[in-house]
Amino acid sequence: LALSSRNANLGPAQRADAPRIRRALLAAQALKTCGEERPEEYLRTARHHLEDGAPADFRVDYLQLVDAGSLQPVAKVAAPALLAAAAFYGEVRLIDNVEL
Repeated sequence: LALSSRNANLGPAQRADAPRIRRALLAAQALKTCGEERPEEYLRTARHHLEDGAPADFRVDYLQLVDAGSLQPVAKVAAPALLAAAAFYGEVRLIDNVEL
């Protein structure tokens, strides 16, 4: 879990669960080593890891795969891209991203 002033607003159970966001992004990032180019596969994998077994107070705000330079959605993962996520634990919003 990254150091952030927002983390002070998380309860102990939320703080323990919050690494799910990073794990979800890294699970999707691993598809790159297999040569996956379809954005929907990265998004499907990340969403599955975000939502599977999530606590009741967790909700995904956004999950996007964009070109690293323009921040526009990509049709194919070929150039450097970013997989970005934001999620809420109650009222606390956490963000993270990984480069593909």
